[in-house]
Amino acid sequence: MPLGAHWLSGAGPASAQGAVFLGLFALLAGLCWLSARLGRLMTAQATAAAPAKGAKPATGTAGGPGLLLKALPYLTVVIAAFAPLAAGIYLLTTLAWSLAERMLYSRSAVAATDANRERAPHGEEARVGRRVQKA
Repeated sequence: MPLGAHWLSGAGPASAQGAVFLGLFALLAGLCWLSARLGRLMTAQATAAAPAKGAKPATGTAGGPGLLLKALPYLTVVIAAFAPLAAGIYLLTTLAWSLAERMLYSRSAVAATDANRERAPHGEEARVGRRVQKA
């Protein structure tokens, strides 16, 4: 199959070309779901680690920015539906790579935070990434 082929420009979605594109879309959707899930976990960890004074936690209300943030990662699948196969493979590769980087970063950040907590003097919190204010 040529890399310049489009999803609906060939024999149709029920052909071998359509099956390749549907497989690509399924992989992209799975990676988008993982990326969105990891993003929510990282945001929750950052919010729990350093809450702002007087700030209320963000809630995903219908029609609010929460809904947009939940649906935005899946825009990649829509873009891949109108792009050539080579662009879809590029999107799949870059999404998988960035997801792997984010997972590795989140693990190393959690390990660094845990190590800093263990090294903190008794009775004090570890203040990672924040300026310490002395009274």
